[in-house]
Amino acid sequence: MNLSVILAVEPIVLKAWWVWLIVAVLVTLIDVALLVRVIRAANRIAYLTERTLPSARNIVANTAALGALTVTVKHASEILTVASSIAQATAGIGNKLANLNRSLGGT
Repeated sequence: MNLSVILAVEPIVLKAWWVWLIVAVLVTLIDVALLVRVIRAANRIAYLTERTLPSARNIVANTAALGALTVTVKHASEILTVASSIAQATAGIGNKLANLNRSLGGT
């Protein structure tokens, strides 16, 4: 392509070409800036995921242990009911022994 062909192009076409070239360069620069931000955000997400993963595993293990805790509470309430019955029976026996002791002349 020689210089005479380039100069033969209409000036409006040259101006439009330069405008679109500048727009394309600006859009490309904006896209590159956004891509850099996306890559940095992805790296930060990967870093934070790596840091929180051990805690997440412990939370899952503790959550799984809640079922066992529910069973423990159920058994503890059953034990408390039996202990209450034993306490009432023991109090009744204590009262009977106290009455027997008084009737036998004890203090």
